Amino acid sequence: MDLNKSIGLIILLTGVSAIGHAQYANKPNNYYLEAGGAGGWGSVNYARHFGQQKRFAAHAGIGIFTENTATNKNFDYVTIPIGAKYFWPLRKDSTSFLTVGVGATRFENSRNLFGANKSPNDPAFVLFVPSFGYQRNEKNGIFWRITLSAFLGEAGNYPWLGLAIGFRK
Repeated sequence: MDLNKSIGLIILLTGVSAIGHAQYANKPNNYYLEAGGAGGWGSVNYARHFGQQKRFAAHAGIGIFTENTATNKNFDYVTIPIGAKYFWPLRKDSTSFLTVGVGATRFENSRNLFGANKSPNDPAFVLFVPSFGYQRNEKNGIFWRITLSAFLGEAGNYPWLGLAIGFRK
């Protein structure tokens, strides 16, 4: 094989490799639904990835959480989770990541949110939410993540599990 053909083959293989890598790479905008996780029972979220390799992400969302207390009083909350995550790649092709994050979730009693039945006995509160998880990026732009979190604060300390599915754009 002559030198020109060898160089052409190397360029072709390098280009194909870069295209394959780009399919899995973290894209800057992530939109996802999460059951459990930082938003309570369920939430709709947006995450923005930063940095040259898109290893850092900031996220925010809106969700719901309900609880029934020992006195049979129901509480319905609108939740606002915010936080940041770091992604450690487990594979060179950027398909699998361990995630470590910190954040906070505000729980606002839904009756207080819309101005009806305001009650000083049902104040809003904020809980600290550390998290650890695994994320898998599929080549079609879809991703899924499982996260172990904890709600920590004056309202109590609770372990929490989350499962997210979304798309990267």
